[in-house]
Amino acid sequence: MREELSDPELAGAGLHGAQLRLVPLRRGPFAASSSSFLLEDMTLQVGACSAHMCLAAVAPDRGLLHLSLNPDENLLINGVASGPRSFGLYGSGAEVLRSSEHDVQFALVTFSTALVGTLAEATAGEALLRPGSHTLLRPSTSAWAKITSLARAAGAMVLEAPMVFEGEQPRQALRETLLQAFHELVASVGNDAPVSPPRSSRARKRIVFAADEYLRAHVDRPIYTTQLCRALGVSASALSEAFQSTSMISPHRFLKQRRLGMVRSVLLSREGPRPMVKSVALSHGFWHLGQFAQDYRNAFGEAPSATLERIRGTA
Repeated sequence: MREELSDPELAGAGLHGAQLRLVPLRRGPFAASSSSFLLEDMTLQVGACSAHMCLAAVAPDRGLLHLSLNPDENLLINGVASGPRSFGLYGSGAEVLRSSEHDVQFALVTFSTALVGTLAEATAGEALLRPGSHTLLRPSTSAWAKITSLARAAGAMVLEAPMVFEGEQPRQALRETLLQAFHELVASVGNDAPVSPPRSSRARKRIVFAADEYLRAHVDRPIYTTQLCRALGVSASALSEAFQSTSMISPHRFLKQRRLGMVRSVLLSREGPRPMVKSVALSHGFWHLGQFAQDYRNAFGEAPSATLERIRGTA
């Protein structure tokens, strides 16, 4: 399956085995593309995405591997700089907070818990994939190069000959090759200690996830920083430090991006009477309509009126 998306609200919906929420981290249109391969008890997703903050939760019955395809990329994962040629390994139910100020190329592999035992055996029995675990590891250069080359090749093949993977045998072959490369990647870590986030980073990550959970529980109304601090029982400085240190975005901008996303969802909706841009903006707290229009264009690459007219034209 191949997807090209310009809406961050939809960009995290296509991954099997994990829930993702993306927030853009820079001005300009958001863009994401991905190719997904369903390989029995594994799923491979290869793609690229604009600079963003990602809040991810692994499904209770899955594990997750996150791999950057750029050898020089340095992401912020759970408040820790990943460093080049590293990968993240996450157990069932794990929460992951990942941020990048630059466009990223990535490969994600989700796999059933039935595979967890065999993958963990590659590290002499170390429980890297226990439920809720999140580990950042640095493999050998050759093992990293092998699996990233495989992911890139699979992604390129979808563009060149998309019918190839409709056959069972090509999918089976890809699964076996991917599983072998995965084993070698984990085994190559050897005795090197995993990169673990300090206790302060874990506490800050919990604040960010609690904020996101509160926002998702109140999608019917805009939330502001003061309300969020009161709801979470934290000070404004603690909230700001949590966001800045783990996700490179201020709480104010995070909430503003969320309100812009809510406006866009209303404008894109085909249900009920057609809304007026002004009334939708005001109902979501945007009283300076000129600034709202500029912020909306910066976030989505078009004026809010253009969004509305485009939906009306396809209704």
